[in-house]
Amino acid sequence: MQEALDTLRKVLTRCREKNIKLARHKLEFGKEINFAGTHLGGPDGYRPTTAKIEGIINMPAPTNLTELRSFLGCWNQLRHYIPDYTHSVSQMQSLLKKDTPYIWDKNMQAEFEGIKQLLRSPMGLQPFNKEWQTILFMDYSAKGVGFALTQEHPEDNKKKQLIFCGSSSLSEKQKRLPAIYGENLGIVVALEKCRFWLRGCPHFWIYTDHRSLESIYNSKPIDEISDEISDIIVST
Repeated sequence: MQEALDTLRKVLTRCREKNIKLARHKLEFGKEINFAGTHLGGPDGYRPTTAKIEGIINMPAPTNLTELRSFLGCWNQLRHYIPDYTHSVSQMQSLLKKDTPYIWDKNMQAEFEGIKQLLRSPMGLQPFNKEWQTILFMDYSAKGVGFALTQEHPEDNKKKQLIFCGSSSLSEKQKRLPAIYGENLGIVVALEKCRFWLRGCPHFWIYTDHRSLESIYNSKPIDEISDEISDIIVST
C-alpha cells in the first residue's frame, strides 16, 4: 500500500510541476476501487466489475449483424480473462464473413449460452511476482492458440494464480501446419503475448503437450540446438 501511495504522490507532483490539471471528481484511490469496468484490489486481484458481467449476461441473443457485433465487442473486452476466447466465438464469428446469410441456429445459441456460463465462473487476474515460480501454459489447435501465464504460491505449489491469459486466431496457412510446427507457433505466440512479464522474470517454465517438441528444446541449451530447430521456427 505504501508503494502505491508513493507512486501516486510522484504522479501528482509531476502534474503540478508540468502544470497539468486533473479533475478531482474523476480521481479515486483506495485498497479496492472500480475503474473503467474493472475492479482493482482485494484478494481477487483485478477482475471485471459485477455490473459489467451482468450487463453482458442479460443481453438477449442477437437477431442481426449489428446486435452480434455489439455482443462480440462487449465479450472481446474480457478476452484477457479467458484463455480460450478464440474457440468461444468461432461459430458466431463465421456470421461476420462477407456474403454469409445471418442464420442463428442451435450451434450459435449453444456458443452464446456457453459464453454466459463462462461469465458466471470466477474471473480474476493477480499481480505478477518475479520471485515466484512462473509457468506458461499453451496449446495449439486448428481453431487457434490459447495460453495462460500462471505462478505458483511458494508455500503451496497447488495454489496457482492466473497472471494473464488469452488466445489468438490463425491464418488459413497456419491452420494447416503439421502438429510440431503448430505447437511451436503456439509457444512463439504465447511468449510474444506475455513478454511484458517474462522479460523481467529470472526464469520460467513453458508447458507443451507435444513430446517431440519438448525433447528438442530440452535436449541441449537453445544456442546449441539452433540449427536443429531453425526450420521449425522459420516455418511458423
